[in-house]
Amino acid sequence: MENNDPNRRFDPAPASVLPMDWEDLKARFVAWREELMQSLQGKLATGEIDSDEFKAKADDVLKMVQERWKDLEQNYGEYARRFTSKIERHPVAATAIALGVGFLAGKLLPRR
Repeated sequence: MENNDPNRRFDPAPASVLPMDWEDLKARFVAWREELMQSLQGKLATGEIDSDEFKAKADDVLKMVQERWKDLEQNYGEYARRFTSKIERHPVAATAIALGVGFLAGKLLPRR
């Protein structure tokens, strides 16, 4: 997952394609963090960037992450509201779908 291109910029995926699995999202974040830390440590060690430049870039990244997190929270909240609203409007259908999915999962997944 290492990319040493100095012109590469972090390009987060649009909110519509972000994984809804929090464990997957957390694992991706940890991987991105490790890649960033390795890159920055190398550049600081070689003198490619100085500490003032590093601080400025870190502030930029922090602002970007905060904005991205805010977008994610807003989008997640909107999806949750829509989902809840559909269940509340159609409780019988929602229950039938949940039972059907549970039944199929029970039949398709192997038992130990």
